Amino acid sequence: MAVIGAISSRVWAGTLMWDRRHAGKGSTYVGSWQNVSQFQTKTLAVLSSMAGSLFTVVGALGTGVGGLTGTYDRQDLSAGTYRMISFTEAVRFVKPIVLVGSVGSGKGSLSLAVLRQT
Repeated sequence: MAVIGAISSRVWAGTLMWDRRHAGKGSTYVGSWQNVSQFQTKTLAVLSSMAGSLFTVVGALGTGVGGLTGTYDRQDLSAGTYRMISFTEAVRFVKPIVLVGSVGSGKGSLSLAVLRQT
């Protein structure tokens, strides 16, 4: 039997990259490289008021080694949806890229954080 409150007792730590950043239709938002080498489980939490796509780019050695850097995952984002994407692979750096769709309203907002559970 599950204990009520057990899930809500988790503590998250990480880096807030965008907090209600103004987003425009058809725009691309590229995050900076984040060192996640000490994170056992890496989580990207995103809230977008507009539809689009979240690309997760990972790198074994960081930004300077193109041969060991590539797109790990792509997730579709629905307008107004909160999404958490987690993975446990041993990567050192992660960079989120959000492509806002070209349909819908012309303006919106975008929030994204790179998190770990402590």
